[in-house]
This record gives sequence, C-alpha cells and structure tokens, in this order.
Amino acid sequence: MNKLQWSNDEEFQMHMRRVFLSKIVKRVSELSGIITKIESTPDNLHRVREAERLCHSLRGSAALYGFESAADVLEVLELTFKAIIEQPEQHQINATVLLSMTDCLIQLREIFTTQQQVLGENTDSAG
Repeated sequence: MNKLQWSNDEEFQMHMRRVFLSKIVKRVSELSGIITKIESTPDNLHRVREAERLCHSLRGSAALYGFESAADVLEVLELTFKAIIEQPEQHQINATVLLSMTDCLIQLREIFTTQQQVLGENTDSAG
C-alpha cells in the first residue's frame, strides 16, 4: 500500500490533524517571539503587522483542521493587532494588552497540548 493511501477518510483526517499539531507548536513559539519583540519596541508597527498576518494564517489553518477553540483565540489576537495597526494612536500597547496576549498564548498552548494527547491516545488505541 502506498503511503499516500488511507483506509478511510477518518484515518487521513486524523493524520493531517497530527501533522498540523506537530507544526503549530513552532508557529505559536514564533508568535510568542514576535510579541516579545513588540513588548520591547511597541511603536514598531512592522512587528505588529507581522503578528497580525501570522495570527490570520494560524487562525485559518486551525479552523480548517477543526480546532475551533484555537481559531477563536487566534481571532482575538488577530483583531487586537488589526486595531493597533488601523488606529495606533488610539490603541496603545501597554501592560494590559501584553498580558492579554500572553493569556491567549497560554490558552493556545493548552488547547494544542490537550489535542496532541487526545490524538495520541486515539493513535495508541487504534494500533
């Protein structure tokens, strides 16, 4: 049997979700690094745009693979960055905003860790 052939759609979907989860951890760490850079230079809109684009991309991918709760958290982050970009004079990056972003990152890590455990258990019970 070819590696690209799957016995059923559910098996393929589970495989794709595991692949997504294996890559998303690195992307969330990348986002965390960008937020840290924003914290040290809050007036740098280039970094804010970079974070907004990454959140947009991750949100779409999370929704595509069925991780709706993660997509919801990413949407909050994306909209926060978008508001800062559109009206930087009204949306200051302060300690409260940074704390909120950090809380979102913690939520994302918890969601993805839990999902990795669930998918790992499904894999173990199937084999």
